Amino acid sequence: MDPPITVPAWASMFTGRDPGGLGIYGFRHLDRSSRRGYVVTSRDLRELYVWERRGLRSIVIGLPPGYPPRSYGLWVSDFLTPAGRPWTHPPELASEIGWYVFDVEYRTDR
Repeated sequence: MDPPITVPAWASMFTGRDPGGLGIYGFRHLDRSSRRGYVVTSRDLRELYVWERRGLRSIVIGLPPGYPPRSYGLWVSDFLTPAGRPWTHPPELASEIGWYVFDVEYRTDR
């Protein structure tokens, strides 16, 4: 895939479809009707992952686009998860995991 941008790259790799087929080209997307940009979520990925198509059990951790968590297998959302939002499927998995860091903090004043 060229350019190798995280969201479409991972989605392409695990669905077998290219970004054009998925309609996902980066982290942000443009709503043509409102001309407003938004962050791509798992709702924008309408294609099934290969394990979903084959009916295989899955444990997925941090695969973008991972928010909101898909309701297939065990799912831990990704670094695009808004603060305070549900980040696991099933929801009670979050309490089993406890404290979880989605990504390193790299944009600081230090």
